[in-house]
Amino acid sequence: MPHFHGFNFTKENYRKLNCAEILAYQLCILTNDLYSAENEWVAQVGMDKPGLPTSSLYIIMRLHDVSLGEAKEILKRKWLDIESSFIQVREQLMAECGPHLASEYARYLSCLQYAATGLEHKIKDLPRKTQLSSKNGANGISHTNDAPATGADSLTNGHAVENGHGRLELQNINRELAAKTANGMPETRADKAPWLSKYTKLSDEVNLKPYDYIKSMPSKGIRNVAIDALDIWYMVPQRSLEIVKNIIGMLHTSSLIIDDIEDCSELRRGQSSAHMVFGIPQSINTANYLFVKCLFEAQKLSPSAVAISEDELRNLHIGQGLDLHWTFHQECLSEAEYIQMIDGKTGGLFRMASRLMRDQAIQNKDLEVEDLLTLIGRFFQIRDDHQNLGSVDHNHQLKSLLQLRPQRGFLTEEQKDLIMKIMGRSNSMEYTAMALKEISMEVEVKLGYIEAQLAERGFQEDKNWIIRAIMARLRLPDPIMGSLMK
Repeated sequence: MPHFHGFNFTKENYRKLNCAEILAYQLCILTNDLYSAENEWVAQVGMDKPGLPTSSLYIIMRLHDVSLGEAKEILKRKWLDIESSFIQVREQLMAECGPHLASEYARYLSCLQYAATGLEHKIKDLPRKTQLSSKNGANGISHTNDAPATGADSLTNGHAVENGHGRLELQNINRELAAKTANGMPETRADKAPWLSKYTKLSDEVNLKPYDYIKSMPSKGIRNVAIDALDIWYMVPQRSLEIVKNIIGMLHTSSLIIDDIEDCSELRRGQSSAHMVFGIPQSINTANYLFVKCLFEAQKLSPSAVAISEDELRNLHIGQGLDLHWTFHQECLSEAEYIQMIDGKTGGLFRMASRLMRDQAIQNKDLEVEDLLTLIGRFFQIRDDHQNLGSVDHNHQLKSLLQLRPQRGFLTEEQKDLIMKIMGRSNSMEYTAMALKEISMEVEVKLGYIEAQLAERGFQEDKNWIIRAIMARLRLPDPIMGSLMK
């Protein structure tokens, strides 16, 4: 800056002014971080770089466990703190410089403050802008828009210095610099009408009511238990583990809300479904909003975590879309098509949990367990469905009954009994029990293979008893299967 503006200070002068210069440059850096965060994120992901971009915003996100928007608010407060320090330093320098240096000091300090505040004018749609006018109407700079000003003594108010010669010189310099600005900044008025006013960010409290309602219902909590089981292998930091659980929990709840609407189900776990309490439009909006919140949560982990979430969200929706398509068109799909469908709509959530945990793992980061989790997802879904339409003799009658449910929204108890008798005559329930037993055995094999891998590495935990407990809890014993066919 001395070379551009022709300053001729001694080394001692520069040493005294250095403290103000450091503060001004800090303001410039924070301003750049504030408004370039999104572009840096896109560039980081686009170049497939690990970790977070080098920016004060992302450091704040990790240190304070906050979202990007919340980090911006923290950074703005930090900006104002540094601004306040600059003001104090500026006043002290002007008070101590003496009349012979007042003009040059004032010009130098004005250049610093214009460098800091002028950077904001170069960026479109700023949440905090400045204006070339003082509170007395003279040429200075005062704060407008979102971020609060620090009062009459703000960085950009050239009249803050009470020292006589310092105040006069700052006024003169500000007039000179303002005259060189193309027409300055237009004056703005305080917006009085509601439709012209600015407001704080909307709360999502209303959006989350259907979510909170479903979340309050009793639940087996299988997914959280499965995450704890995987953590034996991965040892994920506690903060990251809670984020993963939150993501999986929100996605699971979102799927329940949507499933009940798509299946015309009035009850969920013995209570009214969310759409029966809050209405279909609000429930759909909440379910969609939960997807957005999950991506915000994934941002707290890493760019690769966002990519993982997007990949498995795609699988979840494709799988669910196939299920809806076959149901609507009353198509009898093959076993292979059915398995592929549930690998998407059910297995996707289990795989997302394992992939996110591996992304954050402290140990065994190269241990892939997605195949095991896909099998568990198949077991979980088949256990809940217990449907097989492979019988040719009774398929037409069964198909006619199943068509009634989406049309009427329910089936009578007599109709349900008839469906169970048809499936009993076709041995569908026995066939399903056999498939579940085979999947359970394959889960045990894959689990043993993973444990053997870890044992070769010297891993202390020889068995993952939590996963075995989950499978034992979900296993359907033969007596129950027999009673279902009666």
